[in-house]
Amino acid sequence: MVDTLGGSDALISLRSRGESLRPFDLVEDIRRNADAQYRQTERQLTQKLEETERRLRDLRQGTPTGPTGERNQNQSVITPEQRAEIDAAREEIIRTRRQLRAVQLELRQEIERLETVLRVFNIALVPALLTAFAVGLAVVRTRRRAAARA
Repeated sequence: MVDTLGGSDALISLRSRGESLRPFDLVEDIRRNADAQYRQTERQLTQKLEETERRLRDLRQGTPTGPTGERNQNQSVITPEQRAEIDAAREEIIRTRRQLRAVQLELRQEIERLETVLRVFNIALVPALLTAFAVGLAVVRTRRRAAARA
């Protein structure tokens, strides 16, 4: 609008440029560090979950019998010990999945918390500081004028 009123087309070329992404390096570093920390925990929990599921699968297929360690394919009855082990493996799977979800939730919350702090800073704090500066400047000028009159 200023360009049009001034009769110049110099600023119009600036407006027609595409958006440029200017990331906040500190925020990106914090995000990367938090992501790396939580991803490592997530990998450990995922590995633990896979091991537990593998153990549960082995238990369901049958247990080694005899001195050669061959599986008894004809075994259709699960012993109480096997049932207890299967139940324990299921509980371990549930517990590990719960921990995995908690880690993912914590990662999202950490990022959202950081974004919230930045939004508050940009939306509320900067205008409040500018307002306080303007009020302070007005008070100083008023006092100087009053002192000059006196």
